[in-house]
Amino acid sequence: MITNFFDSSLSNYWVKIKDTKQLLNNEHLSDDQETTLAQTKFGSSVSINVGKPANSSNFALYAASSASNSANAQELVPTSLPYVDNSWEFPDVGGGNTPTYSKLSAADIAGLSATNLANFKQALGKYSSDALSKINNNFKSAAEMQYVDSGQTDALKSADLNSVKSGLQNAGWSTLQSPKYPVFTKDGNESVSIDWQTISYHAKSANQDSNDGSINVYYTFDAQ
Repeated sequence: MITNFFDSSLSNYWVKIKDTKQLLNNEHLSDDQETTLAQTKFGSSVSINVGKPANSSNFALYAASSASNSANAQELVPTSLPYVDNSWEFPDVGGGNTPTYSKLSAADIAGLSATNLANFKQALGKYSSDALSKINNNFKSAAEMQYVDSGQTDALKSADLNSVKSGLQNAGWSTLQSPKYPVFTKDGNESVSIDWQTISYHAKSANQDSNDGSINVYYTFDAQ
């Protein structure tokens, strides 16, 4: 803990606050500490902990719709799966008395053979647009607030705030992707197509709690 008492000379005041801020920046000054130092008035004193925080093992990623308030941000959950881990009941898509396809996950659909995929899409042509929309929303909702972890989690475990902020400028950090989810679309000829989509999370900011050293990283995504 260091306490700075600024003398009555205005010039010395600015020299000392500049030197102090440089010192603290070298010791990974947090956003809260920068604000405190910036608000210090001439002739006053301020006490700031200049102990260099340990690399954080307590971190979280958050995301909020770009159209909503950041206060509505929810925590992002990492996954190693390329496709959203969610299944949906598809009755009467296999033909015959017993449906060939009863419950399929996104990965199951992506892994269908060409023949089975053609049969699957043909059967989906019997579904109403509202039914397909409900399925689409189900898969998309399951993908929201997940991101495919390409090493970001391990990197954060040993990162400090400066390296996190720097990392947000890099491709691997600046944009995260959700696992893929299917979107079913039916045309006027009852033909169904499948489009694989992801949700993109765009880096916005990062801060560190001056008390426990925890790091929070914030992203935004476009509502669809």
